[in-house]
Amino acid sequence: MSIPISDLPISNYSYIYVSIGAKENAPLIHYQYPPKKEITKRSNAHFQLLPPFVRNRREPTLVICIEKDLPENPLGRSPLCVAQGEANIILYDTHGNLDTLTSLMTNLIDRLVDFPKERVIIANFVRFVSPNEKEAQTETDVHETVFSILSKRNYEDRFYQWFGYQPNLYSLVFRPNLFVYSYMTEICRSLSNRFGEHELTIYTAHSLLDDSRIPWKKLLPLMIDFVHTDEWNQSLYI
Repeated sequence: MSIPISDLPISNYSYIYVSIGAKENAPLIHYQYPPKKEITKRSNAHFQLLPPFVRNRREPTLVICIEKDLPENPLGRSPLCVAQGEANIILYDTHGNLDTLTSLMTNLIDRLVDFPKERVIIANFVRFVSPNEKEAQTETDVHETVFSILSKRNYEDRFYQWFGYQPNLYSLVFRPNLFVYSYMTEICRSLSNRFGEHELTIYTAHSLLDDSRIPWKKLLPLMIDFVHTDEWNQSLYI
């Protein structure tokens, strides 16, 4: 049974990382991007739950995992999931209930009133491989619910959204911004038309840095590579 949020010893921690929807459903993900282009990716769910900037910290760090139907071992089978620093993981199961998610997030943000905001990151990983109508609505509902709660408490700049199952953006989260999402998605669809399956898969986000068509000064400060980033709050903008 999880510790009630009201009982979390928030003051005992130097950093707080909240992961929403980071459960591993399968070790390998097969999908089409765009339709008719087959892509296979190894799941990065363990990085979603424990990214390097959390796992490698030596300061006390609270990791809160909010998920639907959590397994007994949400870290999965990967050895990369072992916390090497001072991370303490607390699990909360929403059971797929939006009201439960709303209550959890509201109570958590209320508890963070006196906590240094720059030491909090909240990342939403609720995405489906090929969403049907119901799943697409779930993606929208979760995003809008969390963003609304955070906005009312001036925490929207601590919220990050996963790009989801896009081959070149698979390891990236971004601050919710329609320009960022639309622009990067369109760029990657353009790349998909230019490259074969293998080339598209290896043309990663870091390869995109060499593309002069992209207004990086606007985009990079709003994105984090949660698979490769070691430092807290370090965006792709260097």
